[in-house]
Amino acid sequence: MTGTDLAMVAFIDVVDSVGLYARMGDVDAHAQIDDTLAAVERYVHRYGGRVVKRNGDALLVCFVDVAAGVRCLADAISNTTLPLRAGAHYGAILERDADVFGDTVNKAARLAALARGGEVLLGEDLVNTLLGKLRTCCRRVDKRRLKGDVDRQVLYRFDWQAEEDVTRVNTALSITTIGERSALLLDTGDSAVLLKSEDRCRIGRDPSCDLVVDDPHVSRFHATLEWHRGRFVLHDHSTNGSYVHPAELDETIFIRREQLPLTGAGSIVFAPDGQGAIVRFHYE
Repeated sequence: MTGTDLAMVAFIDVVDSVGLYARMGDVDAHAQIDDTLAAVERYVHRYGGRVVKRNGDALLVCFVDVAAGVRCLADAISNTTLPLRAGAHYGAILERDADVFGDTVNKAARLAALARGGEVLLGEDLVNTLLGKLRTCCRRVDKRRLKGDVDRQVLYRFDWQAEEDVTRVNTALSITTIGERSALLLDTGDSAVLLKSEDRCRIGRDPSCDLVVDDPHVSRFHATLEWHRGRFVLHDHSTNGSYVHPAELDETIFIRREQLPLTGAGSIVFAPDGQGAIVRFHYE
């Protein structure tokens, strides 16, 4: 892309990076953000897009193929370790010295700022280029005047869960196929925590964690549990990874710097041989 071109522009942003630094410390938080954004870059390249630049905890990316770009945003947000949000717009861009400028870029940035964690907001001009099922997955959520605009803009949320071939997570368990529960009990044998929907729980060796697990295999800030689409999702941030054994399966699922929805009941262990600390969980 050179000169003035038409393209999809998107900002992909790590949610609450300030809070992440406060909770995890500078070194661990920076490493987690780097890992997450590196994974996003791989998705962008896989879908034929281009990473224009990184600004702190956000990426500015461009796609000539709008459908591929929208799918990329959904895939990246569904499968990266840290929670992300994104805003995207379609229109003319001005490219100079490998950077992009213009009203389309500004609108994409404003949409990203309005998005909540796990959400992709799209501008109306972008939505109008989509066809078929991708178009039907776009839900009108608001009409507002974005900063700098004269007229109000219609905003859309891309609900990719409605498109089966887009919905993916890092394991065979799909968040979208699981019924909603109300509370999750975590029990180490020495202590227990009951999480209500919308609660957030930090697991690790550090005394400041919500659930302290004193085990040499456990990182200081090993993992977090967050409510997402009717289930708690385990986000592993650790060096050694986590081993999750759902009661309904005959296998153990290993994740490291990935995410996994917790279903029904089961256990989380922190060593491949199953020795050491165990966190048992079940929904109530």
